[in-house]
Amino acid sequence: MPIYEIFSFSASEAFAADPAAILKSPGDFLGTVEGCSSVYAGVAEEEKTGYLVVEWDTYEHHKALTDRPGYPQIIGLKPAFGEGDRKLYHVNFIESPIAAISAPATELLTMTLKEGKTKEDLAGALAVLGPKITSEGAYKPLSWGETREEPGKTFFLALGWESSKKHFEVVGQTSYETPLQNLFAAVDIKMLHVDFKKVALSGPSMQLKVKVTARMPKFSRNSMPIYEIFCFSASEAFVADSSAALKPAADFLGTVEGCLSIYAGLAEEEKTGYLVLEWESYEHHKAFTKRPGYPQIVNTKPILGDGERKMYHVDFIESPTAAITAPATEILTMTLKEGKTKADLAAALAVLGPKITAEGAYKPLAWGETREEPEKTFYLFLGWESSKRHFEVVGHSSYETPIQNLFAAVDIRMLHASFKKVV
Repeated sequence: MPIYEIFSFSASEAFAADPAAILKSPGDFLGTVEGCSSVYAGVAEEEKTGYLVVEWDTYEHHKALTDRPGYPQIIGLKPAFGEGDRKLYHVNFIESPIAAISAPATELLTMTLKEGKTKEDLAGALAVLGPKITSEGAYKPLSWGETREEPGKTFFLALGWESSKKHFEVVGQTSYETPLQNLFAAVDIKMLHVDFKKVALSGPSMQLKVKVTARMPKFSRNSMPIYEIFCFSASEAFVADSSAALKPAADFLGTVEGCLSIYAGLAEEEKTGYLVLEWESYEHHKAFTKRPGYPQIVNTKPILGDGERKMYHVDFIESPTAAITAPATEILTMTLKEGKTKADLAAALAVLGPKITAEGAYKPLAWGETREEPEKTFYLFLGWESSKRHFEVVGHSSYETPIQNLFAAVDIRMLHASFKKVV
């Protein structure tokens, strides 16, 4: 699991006005730093406090940067700073905070244990509050974790919302009185809301697990990643232990430039395996496929059974990470019906998406067009607590018309998979 550096500071007028412009030079630099996976920046709604959230492959990667001569001046953050305090923490989140940070508004809690209280007391309070609040308006999951700098004392929580107004509307209900009292009994809290934006990282990808020796072209990291979806008849070895069966392939793909992450899963309904590979760009994967010996060099033979194999590249409109990292992922392969268009599909999902994500599914509903069959084949990923919960929700009579409208636009193949991150 990556570690997240959370750096807060009194923001300069320039940073408050245009964080992206002020962070261009730091982004160019951090894009060259090994292990720096992503950077998000924002300013608190309530006060002029700036935030940087930096995702590192490991704590050791950031430590290596801090040991460089000239650190921290070499990053070039001085134009972002106003007069005032600066604090830096490294947080081991229990679940990924990316869905929260990518939301329109991020509730950010700095939590300090009260005297006599323990991490277990905090966990107990959040175990009650989390499922309730994420089923009633907040983005799933509620992400929290302990700081390395002050273990057993300081914790962070990140939770995504449509807006801070929506947050206060939800927790203002009387049903939250006891859960919030229990939380405040365990910790002192500083609460802010931040609209984070992803900072463009120029420079080569540093997601590599080992140094790449082959000459590979460099591509920009400014665009939305593309997702390779590879489905296949699964071998018995993959069914029994997907991580072990994938180890040779994962070890190799971890060295390939532009391969940011890999998730593997097995369908609940049949023996179909899935690999979902996040690439910085389509061009990165295309360059990889031109290597001598491709595809045999990937060494996926141990995971493949006898049967059909298909590969698509999907340009998702929104990131599918929250769906893929959910306990259960609904996977729809959607093929436009004769006479129907992408606009018809988009219209159906524009009605279904907000409803279903407000009533039990993880936000966002992520869908996109395939590069191999544009204007024909599309994928949809949606996260759930379980496939059972999915069917409970869509079994309500209120879903009859939205689902009929979807089925009028596309033919659908639906499966559920529980994905695990392997790279």
